[in-house]
Amino acid sequence: AQLLRRHGVCRVVDVGGNGRCHLEALPQWSQLTYEMVMPDEIWSHSRGNGDMMSPAPDLVICVDVLSDLYDVQHEHVVRALFNYGARAVLLTCTVTRLLDFWDCAQRLQIGYRSKMERLYRTHEERVIAFDLCEPCYRGQPTEIAYVCTSDRQAQLFTSLRSLLQSGTIFDRVVIFLLDKRPSHWHFADPRIVVQEVSPLIGDFFFSNKARVCDRAAARVIHMDTDTLILRPLDLIWENHTEDVLARPASVFGSGEWDGQIWADTLARVGAADVPMFNTGFLVFQNGAHHQLQKHWLQFIRHYMGGELSTPGKMPRMFGQLAVSLAVGVAHLPYHTMSAAEHGFAWLNDSFASAFVFHTGNWLFETYAHEVSSGLVINAGVGVPDPYKRIPQPNNDLWHRGRRFFRRRVTQVKELIPAWASPG
Repeated sequence: AQLLRRHGVCRVVDVGGNGRCHLEALPQWSQLTYEMVMPDEIWSHSRGNGDMMSPAPDLVICVDVLSDLYDVQHEHVVRALFNYGARAVLLTCTVTRLLDFWDCAQRLQIGYRSKMERLYRTHEERVIAFDLCEPCYRGQPTEIAYVCTSDRQAQLFTSLRSLLQSGTIFDRVVIFLLDKRPSHWHFADPRIVVQEVSPLIGDFFFSNKARVCDRAAARVIHMDTDTLILRPLDLIWENHTEDVLARPASVFGSGEWDGQIWADTLARVGAADVPMFNTGFLVFQNGAHHQLQKHWLQFIRHYMGGELSTPGKMPRMFGQLAVSLAVGVAHLPYHTMSAAEHGFAWLNDSFASAFVFHTGNWLFETYAHEVSSGLVINAGVGVPDPYKRIPQPNNDLWHRGRRFFRRRVTQVKELIPAWASPG
């Protein structure tokens, strides 16, 4: 009853059907749209069959179900409960040695704003209510997604800290990690979760940005790790209802850009007229991203295979070309962001006036240290200080110089005996 009031619930999905009797006892029952889903249907969806995400419910309940599931099916149902696009979740579970819900939740990295946990029927059973969105806030459920490897730790942590200090209203941060999670990655904020994932297309890293399409939230924002969030992002989308908010890439329309090739490609795939978007800061609203993943990955493969021509020399930009074509094929309305909304350091855009400042890898530390002196570094944000006692990434410039110096010292030491010998 509290969840119904707090989140203005209209649509409920009941996993297993055991929650209906509890809902019928509430005065709000007559105003609810009720749908029952069986665990087998969720299991089928997790293997690629069917669509469990549209339209998203306000509340998902799962009563007297999880304690009867084990192993893989138990994990898939728990994962689905927290990726249904809902505003809240209510479930019953056990906390026994053999099947402890919290062990599973920690392993799966579920992510939530707050929770209320009570004894259920026995001392081993619990009923838990999760707020996945800000209570009483009626905006679209909003998730921020990063895709990276652990060697981008300094960038990731700095970007996260800037996000948390920016005042942005969001519900979860999902970090798609393409390698193993370091043991020292601990986040005090329960909204921040890390999911270890496998590459979508071989060694082409940028294809993995399409992972954002796996999220069921109505609004998903992809952020590169080399971005700094300086102002509340919700001020950008509060006046824009378009499905896609993005800034065109800096190469689009430049002297290096072949507009005729791009126009021919748009016509060939049946896409609307769209620019090539920069994917460093990309906003999908109204569940629009659910329409994109298939074509996004398909067009990347076409570019990698030479079936589509690039409008210039840009092998690293296959992902940006592909998502732009996918938006065009889906005929999604889009808003073109300005330099004030998404600033590019390499174009000398204003750092002081930007909502998001995109530094690029080479300029990141320069701007990160400037930000860290004031806005970002605050012990209360729940993200470790990226510049204090952390393993530096392998491609860090300082470490490369250090390794170079060590190699030279070793070579000199090896030569000293030869110089000192009489021969």
